Amino acid sequence: MALILNNGQVIDGRDGPPIAKGWVRVEGRKIVQVGSGESPAPNPGDVVVDAAGGTIMPGMMNLHTHFQRRDLHRAGTGQGVPLRMQGPQREGQPDPIRMAWALKNCWDELREGVTTQRDVGSRNQLNLLVKKVFTEGPFRGPRVVAAGNSISMTGGKGTLEADGPDAVRAAARAQLKAGADWIKVMASGGMGEMPLRGDPRFVEYGLDELRAAVDEAHKRGRRCSAHAYPPEAIKNCVLAGVDCIEHGAILNEETVAVLAKAGTCYVPTMTGACNLMMRERNAGLKWLADLFDTEICQPQRRSIRMAYEAGIVIGTGTDTLGAQVQEMELMHECGLPSLFVIQCATSNAARILGLEKELGTIEAGKLADIIVVEGDPLRDLSTLRRVKTVIRDGHIVTEEWLMGRAGEGVTRR
Repeated sequence: MALILNNGQVIDGRDGPPIAKGWVRVEGRKIVQVGSGESPAPNPGDVVVDAAGGTIMPGMMNLHTHFQRRDLHRAGTGQGVPLRMQGPQREGQPDPIRMAWALKNCWDELREGVTTQRDVGSRNQLNLLVKKVFTEGPFRGPRVVAAGNSISMTGGKGTLEADGPDAVRAAARAQLKAGADWIKVMASGGMGEMPLRGDPRFVEYGLDELRAAVDEAHKRGRRCSAHAYPPEAIKNCVLAGVDCIEHGAILNEETVAVLAKAGTCYVPTMTGACNLMMRERNAGLKWLADLFDTEICQPQRRSIRMAYEAGIVIGTGTDTLGAQVQEMELMHECGLPSLFVIQCATSNAARILGLEKELGTIEAGKLADIIVVEGDPLRDLSTLRRVKTVIRDGHIVTEEWLMGRAGEGVTRR
């Protein structure tokens, strides 16, 4: 039995124009054919998905999320309440409650077309448990990449504290032992603690500590990402061999050149910062919102433009309060072309994850993570909010599929 998607343009995630009147044939978990014009006649038992003149494209990827609190970005979830109140409230709940929120949030985002989701740090390694649920049962969900606990200095912004190279090395080994796909370290302060308990402009981990985490990740064939805002912290990360910078809001020409030369990737999470700023403004904290805007949000717009012009590999990520399509729209507002922005969420994102041989483009031999949207996102990125069909691992995502009640058993990856 095959799955055939037809009657729409195909944006395959690579450079070049879309395939007009394109079609895609899927067998099992993989794409087997991509073409234009009349699609092959279906065989008995084949399933046909009519794109109805819309767009067929790779599933999107969110490279910076925290599963258990992603719902906080949605309308009606305390838009006038500061995150510094909502976040601790959610994190203080028992693990079973946090797991329930995590599963719901993963499903919600999957139904919106985000087929791969990377959680870069959760208390008690909740993200690793979510991955286990989706790979071993009883439920199905998005493709999960999980970092376990994020590692920080004592008093820093993270879920596991470790000081000095030896302690950081031990912490990284503990995450790898538990099954982490990535190691996440905190190289600077964060916005959530600003201005009383911390500041994103503060440098936290030193070079020797960062190197210890990177070494442990690379020895096990894993990658390492770093939460880092200011130039000094980012340069330390590059010198240590960190693979991906998260946030990186305060780049300058020197830092951009260092990133580009090293081939370090970049996930800016622009909407996470901007929506946090707006949340503070709506809560009546105009002075704090203005500080965020001046010191983080405006510099980040310049930073992402410089990174694009330098050829740095950029991926989409939302953090807690951001949104996938909003992130892409904001990138476009910064001067990044629509096709490049789509690649940030597909083929570039796959490169950052090291999964480019399996995911990120629509071509024969790749895994079938595909979405169908109304309209043409190359003309208007907002059409990505109108997702008609989501295909994950060759299966159409339905409530029955998510609950494990339809089709074959959960595919083990």
